[in-house]
Amino acid sequence: MFDENRKLFYVILVGEIIFSLTGYFSSFKDFFIVAIVLYLFVKKSYTYLNYISFAAIIALLFNLMIIWQYVKPEYRKYLSGGENEQVVRVSKTEALEKLYDLTAQTENLKYQDGVTNLLDRLSYIDIFSATISYVPLNRPHEHGRLWFDAVKRVFMPRILFPDKAAIDDTEKTITYSGIGFAGSSSGTSVSLGYVTESYVDFGFPGMLVPLCLWGILIGLIYRYITSNTYNRIWGFAFVVPFIFQINLFETALDKLVGSFIAFFLIYLLLNKYIIERLDNYLKN
Repeated sequence: MFDENRKLFYVILVGEIIFSLTGYFSSFKDFFIVAIVLYLFVKKSYTYLNYISFAAIIALLFNLMIIWQYVKPEYRKYLSGGENEQVVRVSKTEALEKLYDLTAQTENLKYQDGVTNLLDRLSYIDIFSATISYVPLNRPHEHGRLWFDAVKRVFMPRILFPDKAAIDDTEKTITYSGIGFAGSSSGTSVSLGYVTESYVDFGFPGMLVPLCLWGILIGLIYRYITSNTYNRIWGFAFVVPFIFQINLFETALDKLVGSFIAFFLIYLLLNKYIIERLDNYLKN
């Protein structure tokens, strides 16, 4: 089936990658990851050419990420029309033209600096380090309040709780790291990340307990989805967005828990009432 639709798959993949570059938060790497996982899933055997192709794709992705880190500040400023907002105010054509102009200037990019910036972005440990230095020396541990608030928010719909506080990642980061950051008024959001928030709650080694339980829960949900969905194809189709809910180290605890629970509830509804009918409709 894959071989029969290979060309169509590649056209769709390339199109998705190109158009993903027109958004404020580029998600081109997500399509690479999904494509690689899909290929590994459907391919029965591998040749030396396959391994070489994998290496080339990984190298391409790595270099694209370096270039993206280089052009991102100026590109985002153009997309938002110079405003301090995380929005896109230009057409996709205009966005791609601007991106082409910026990437054409990458001859000024020092490759080593680009790699350093990329690794700093991926590791996301500077804020964690600052928080360890600040808590509990200047501010005590919260003893589970952050985790409790994250779970509680899910069961407090704003229509019933209009006074529920808005999520402000940057304010929380400032509070527990002691570092001043530009906030939402400047079109920026800087989060502690759920690992760091676990440290703020319980310190070390106490933080390992909720993180271990969270990992077990992720494994149980993964097994449930792949084992209880209408068929394995639909199961793995649901697993892809599930993984993207929980794969980022820097995701704020409020958003992580909320999106996780919301996703699973939506999955249960779709799996019970929609998927079987949709599958039969597609087959017929």
